[in-house]
Amino acid sequence: MFGETALESGQKEEQLPRIVTSIEALDQQLGGGIPLGKVTEIAGPPGVGRTQLCFQLCANCHTPVDLDGIGADSLLIDTEGTFSPTRMAEIASALCLHLTGQPSGAIRDSILSGTHVMTTRDYVELMVLVNALPTFLDKPELNRVKLIVIDSIAFPFQITCVQPPSRQQQQQQREQQQQQQQKMKVTEDDFPRLTTATRTRLICSLSQSLSTLAFTRGIAIVLTNQIASTSPVPALGEAWGHACAVRLKCLYRQNTRFLTVDKAPNPHPSTFIPYSIEPTGVRSAQLI
Repeated sequence: MFGETALESGQKEEQLPRIVTSIEALDQQLGGGIPLGKVTEIAGPPGVGRTQLCFQLCANCHTPVDLDGIGADSLLIDTEGTFSPTRMAEIASALCLHLTGQPSGAIRDSILSGTHVMTTRDYVELMVLVNALPTFLDKPELNRVKLIVIDSIAFPFQITCVQPPSRQQQQQQREQQQQQQQKMKVTEDDFPRLTTATRTRLICSLSQSLSTLAFTRGIAIVLTNQIASTSPVPALGEAWGHACAVRLKCLYRQNTRFLTVDKAPNPHPSTFIPYSIEPTGVRSAQLI
């Protein structure tokens, strides 16, 4: 009736199931891994390994409960067309070897069959899919999903965002429309473009839908975001800054990949956590 106390809230936070990342120091800082019931963002420049970490999380999600996993399925929403079944199979095979001490095609196939993949081509399809997720997750084939990955959240909005036209541009557009009134043909250029204000409203709606889904369903939602090589700030602007409960930032320093925990419910002093991309997947790295 009166909500819950701070003590009860803290106890619930500590008891949240988590998905290990295979980076030991990162798991320690996060209290055991990526928490269920919250939205986590992985931001970084191109080539730093964000997608590889997503593949690793999808595989680790299937780790049985008796081996300190959550034994659940995962759903990966690919917005950039970067999903690689071959790479996913390599990571799944390496996880089988790690868990059982020997390769097992049956376990690998179980991991792959429990990793569901959906593809969206633009922000419209992404918004429709996110709004339909509560219904999809009630279907028998998806009711075991406890991890949803969107790789990436920024891409659909960046390629369709433009600044509002100037008065001169508006006049030119009106003149062109008048000239083409008798030639109404739908082309790829007719796709609705986003202004900055419209994009901000859509992003706020999307973040609210994802946060609600994570909380009500007890699902871990992981989003990748882009960082320009010339700027340390993740894409999508200030409207997105408060959307995630956890933010991980990937970066390069002296030819080494590092992770930092920029935001978390139980923050630790920020440290650079080295990691590497191996044939077996994402792993902890040692500084030489």
